Amino acid sequence: MDLANPAALWLLTATAALALWLGLSERRRRLALERLAQLAEARGLVRGPSPRLRRAKAAMLTAAFAAAAVALAQPRWGVHVEEVKQRGIDIYVLVDTSRSMLAEDVGPSRLGRAKREVLDLLQESTGDRVGLIAFAGTAFVQCPLTPDYGAVRMFLEQMEPDLLPRGGTAIGEALRLALRSFDEAGGRYKAVILITDGEDHTGGALEMAEAAAERGVPIFAIGIGSPDKSPIPIRGDDGAVRNLQDRAGRVVMTALDEALLQRVALTSGGAYVRATPTGSEMQRIYDERIAEMEKKVLETGRIERLGNHFQLPLLVCALLLLGEAAVGEGGLRAERRRPGGRQTDA
Repeated sequence: MDLANPAALWLLTATAALALWLGLSERRRRLALERLAQLAEARGLVRGPSPRLRRAKAAMLTAAFAAAAVALAQPRWGVHVEEVKQRGIDIYVLVDTSRSMLAEDVGPSRLGRAKREVLDLLQESTGDRVGLIAFAGTAFVQCPLTPDYGAVRMFLEQMEPDLLPRGGTAIGEALRLALRSFDEAGGRYKAVILITDGEDHTGGALEMAEAAAERGVPIFAIGIGSPDKSPIPIRGDDGAVRNLQDRAGRVVMTALDEALLQRVALTSGGAYVRATPTGSEMQRIYDERIAEMEKKVLETGRIERLGNHFQLPLLVCALLLLGEAAVGEGGLRAERRRPGGRQTDA
């Protein structure tokens, strides 16, 4: 036997206190009668329940309290097997790790904000499988689809601009890899979340959005950054921070390209939002769109549970309380003597 809430057994100490209080109350009652008159005479003057009935009532009340404590502890025994089905959808999150994501026009940086968006998704998601794809000038699967969000967080921490050998931003290649990496050919129960500043250096993003639409896979794009141009701070080997420059020595400036992201999302049947200081965009996307998508059974398992039998001590408690109430206290009846020594009730 096992207890689901063993802490409730501490209430048994209160049961002992209740028994002590009832015993002391009975003793005070008896002493009060003795002070009223001699005990034998008091029995002739005042009628009420016998001491045996009062002790029975006190015992039933104490036992009922103890049974209630055992019921709250929730005793469990007898193993039964339950089938558990995990329902959700498959979501690939595409995170831009190009150098432009180092810009600090949103705090702490574009890449830092992108990581925060993924963490928000993991907090909102319930039962979905999530995978990560990192992309810059090329793309690769950083974390395959998994229901283990702890693993997703671990791989997310490793996403840095030097993760991929080729610079630039290849949104189309990232989308192609996502569509190819889903388990099934069909698009039901699938979604892509694209987190980037929208600068696309290789093209092909709209073509992949059309391919996603044909398969029924919506793309939800989150734009990171500001439409105003910003420099890209780079930390050198000496630890000094300098703005990224091109070969001609000019400072490279980067800006959010919302037009491309809006077209990609609209073409695929998804939605576009820009990251805001409130950080509620991922919650909006999930609650308003992803949570409403049809879900499939991703995993089926069997778990063993102990049967909860709190009903039995609860039934005992109820019966004891009914029994205690059935044993009435009885009315106190003063008696007077008739002439000739007989007594009559007043």
